[in-house]
Amino acid sequence: MSKINVFLQGEGIKDIVRLQLEPRSTALDVKRACASQLGVQMNGEAAMFLEDREEPLEDTATLESLAGKHGVRLHVHRCRRVAVKVTYSSRTVEHAFGPGVTVGTVKRLAAKELGITKEDAAELILQIAGTQEQPDVDVHIGTLATCPACAIAFDLVPNPRIQGAA
Repeated sequence: MSKINVFLQGEGIKDIVRLQLEPRSTALDVKRACASQLGVQMNGEAAMFLEDREEPLEDTATLESLAGKHGVRLHVHRCRRVAVKVTYSSRTVEHAFGPGVTVGTVKRLAAKELGITKEDAAELILQIAGTQEQPDVDVHIGTLATCPACAIAFDLVPNPRIQGAA
């Protein structure tokens, strides 16, 4: 059986990293690979999350049970929850997510809670509060939050459009 692509994000991992591991590798094996291949040490506190899932995986969960056709997207983090604030037009919503939840999912849920239509939400983007940084929709929120704070604040702002020549 061929190896499984693991697309990994996490605390201390700035960019998405691709690992290729055996199908019977476990979540614990992925954490060990973070230490040995990436030099990311979590002192045994880290948990492994499947992308856009709230609860951590059991250490015994195998990659073959998690992977789809193109592999598996995982997140490793010491925080079990990330407190997220999203502010738009002087209104703020707050929610705690698993660190493997994507920026796109946070935006979608915040827009819904703020009563913003899908059409209007399509014109908005999340920006890290107090910065000009606008993370891509596939970025896990855990990559933006560190332990022990386990929190991130966003502003929902107009998505800048680049106008092409006619």
